[in-house]
Amino acid sequence: MGNRVIFAAKPLTEDVERTFDFTSILEEGEELAAATVEVSVFSGTDASPSAILAGDPVVDSPRVTQAFQAGVLGTTYTVLCFAGTCNDQLHSLAAYLSVLKGASA
Repeated sequence: MGNRVIFAAKPLTEDVERTFDFTSILEEGEELAAATVEVSVFSGTDASPSAILAGDPVVDSPRVTQAFQAGVLGTTYTVLCFAGTCNDQLHSLAAYLSVLKGASA
């Protein structure tokens, strides 16, 4: 998985949305049809990393937006977005999301 981005950090007490952009991956005429998002801990400690997800991802091809809530202060999460297309292809993007004191949404 070579396509990784670093999302802006989120404050502990604020909900935020972050967007995965599949523009450079999709073939001409190909559109996203559905998406899922998975979360794991990259660094720090969180016994329930998926609890940072707030609802389901929203697909607005060529982008997928996911809302995030809470999290554990000082933890960096690996967030994987898997998106299926109208051509029965499966693409993925990975991002890092940190929960930091003093971060701005």
